[in-house]
Amino acid sequence: MLNIVFTAHTYYPNKDGVQMVTQYMAEGLAKLGHNVTVIAPLKKELKKEEIYNNVQIKRFVVKTKLKHSYGQKKEFQEYLVQHSKQIDVLITVCSNTAFAAWTYPIIKLLHCKKIMYQHGMYDGHLHLEKIHSFKRLIKQLILTPYWEIFHKMHWKQIETYNACVHLFENDSSYKYFRKHGFEKNVVIMNSCELELFQTKTQEDLKMVGDLEIHEPYFLYVANYCTGKNQLLALEEFYQLEETNVALVFVGSKDNAYVQELKERKKKLDRENRCNRKVYFFIGIPRRETVALIRECYACLMTSNNEYLPITIIEAMACDKPFISTNVGVVAKLPGGVIANDKEDIQYWLKYFLNHEDVVNNLGNIAGEYVRQNMFIDDKIKQLETLINEI
Repeated sequence: MLNIVFTAHTYYPNKDGVQMVTQYMAEGLAKLGHNVTVIAPLKKELKKEEIYNNVQIKRFVVKTKLKHSYGQKKEFQEYLVQHSKQIDVLITVCSNTAFAAWTYPIIKLLHCKKIMYQHGMYDGHLHLEKIHSFKRLIKQLILTPYWEIFHKMHWKQIETYNACVHLFENDSSYKYFRKHGFEKNVVIMNSCELELFQTKTQEDLKMVGDLEIHEPYFLYVANYCTGKNQLLALEEFYQLEETNVALVFVGSKDNAYVQELKERKKKLDRENRCNRKVYFFIGIPRRETVALIRECYACLMTSNNEYLPITIIEAMACDKPFISTNVGVVAKLPGGVIANDKEDIQYWLKYFLNHEDVVNNLGNIAGEYVRQNMFIDDKIKQLETLINEI
C-alpha cells in the first residue's frame, strides 16, 4: 500500500476530460488498496477537505491573472514539504499548471517517486495547419512562445521526475520530452467509464425516447464554451438538405454561450424557413448521457483544441464512429474521419447519412480499437505498474 498524491488543476465536482482521467485513475488506485490524495483548486462552493469515493481531496486557493498564478502557494508548498516523508508517489497532472509551477521550487525537498502526467502541451510549434480562425492564430502566436519559455525555465526541475506519462505515442508532449532528453516516457492512453463498454439495452432506447428524440441524430457531448465550438457544428448541420435527422448537444452547465447557440438556431430557422431538430441538454443525469451515446448515429466534435478527447473515446466504446476537427491526436484514431475545414464537416455529415454501411463499419473498427487499447482497468493497472517500476 502506497501513499499517492495527485496535484490537478481540475477535479471533482468539475466535469471535463482532464478531471475525468485524473478521477478514474485516483479512484482506481484507491480501489487497489492505496491511500490516494488529490490536491485541487479551492472554489467558493467547495469544501477545503472531503473524501469522495475513497479519495482524500484537499483544496488550495488558486487564482490566475495573465498566466500568473497566485493564492495559497505557501500553504500548498508547506503541505507537500511537511508530508514529504509520508508521500511515496507524487503525480503532477500537467507541467504548466499553477500547482506544477509551485512544486518546482521545492522539488529537491520531495524525496519520493515523481511522475508527470501530461495531457498534451504547447510544444514550441505553431501548427498552422490546425488554425482555422484569426482568434486562434493570435492565441497560438502568444501562448506558443510563452509556454516554450516557461518549460525552458523549469526544465531542470522537470528532469528530476522519474517518469512522464503521455496520452499517445508521438503526441505533442511525447515529442517535446523526448527531444529534450527526458528518458522515461510512457504512454497511457485515455479511457472512459466501464459503463460505456457495456452493451446497449432497451432501457437506453426508452431513455432517448423519453427525451423526445425520435430520429437519427449526431451527438456532441462537451461543456458549452467557445473552445468546444458547438456553434460550428450547429451552422454546418443547417447546411444539410436531409431533414429527418437531429443534432444533439449535451453539456454540464447553462451559460451565455448556450443562449448564443439557441439564438443562432432561431436565426438559422428563420433564414432557412424551417425548424430543424436541435436539442440542447444541460446537466442531465449521467445515465441519460450514456443512453444518448449508445443510441446516436455518430459522434460529432468541432472543438478548437483537444489532445485525446474523452467524448470521442466514449463514442468509440459504444461502437460509434466520429466526425472531428483536426485536433490533438484524433487523426491517429481509427473509426472516424477528420474535417480540416467547414466544407469537410458538411461533406462527412451528408456522407454518413447516405452510407449507413460505412457508419456501421467505422463504428465496429472504433469499438474494437478501444476495447483492445483503452480498457479502463488496464489503464489503472498500467499506472500502478509504472509506479512500482520507477
